[in-house]
Amino acid sequence: MCTTFIRRHTAGLAKGEMFTTRDCLKYGSRAAVDKALSRMVSSGQLTRLARGVFMRADGLCARPSILEIATVKAQSFGRLIVRHGADLAREQGLRAQGNPQPTYLISGSSSSFHYGEIVIHLKNGCMRKIRTGKSPAAQVIRALWQLGERGCTKEKVHSATRLFGRTDRQEFRDSAAWMPAWLFHYFARTSSGKQERARFTL
Repeated sequence: MCTTFIRRHTAGLAKGEMFTTRDCLKYGSRAAVDKALSRMVSSGQLTRLARGVFMRADGLCARPSILEIATVKAQSFGRLIVRHGADLAREQGLRAQGNPQPTYLISGSSSSFHYGEIVIHLKNGCMRKIRTGKSPAAQVIRALWQLGERGCTKEKVHSATRLFGRTDRQEFRDSAAWMPAWLFHYFARTSSGKQERARFTL
């Protein structure tokens, strides 16, 4: 009976849509669900992408990205997930190296899992960083934040924000409550008691 319900569940998924073991726990006990999924993988009905993450075998039109797998895994446990500041800083040319293996910040306990030969790390992160969100402006915030107060310079802030538009500026205003004071001061800087002209007005 558990297998029948899981078949119906997967039949209703879009091609290429992933699902997790936890999505199927409403159809039976954990032991019954694990057994049913294992049999469906063995029979070729399902493809196991990572531990607890599956896709219909006929839906595997393209291998999901590392971020897609990590997102599904984190969301199955009700966790928020965002990209790690070290990798964002490397992409934006603010530092030479990022994380040696795929690493993401999550709102929950740290863990890791295999995706083929790749080990993906889900690292417990500061909620202030996670709440900045996933927008381009939010990713710049986390990249600069990752540099730390000593590593973040006016030149690096200018480089990271040089292409910002009105929407990005609004994102920065909305994220002011989550930023450390030393970072926010780059956008509302004072000197000798007088307001300097910042790169943009908050």
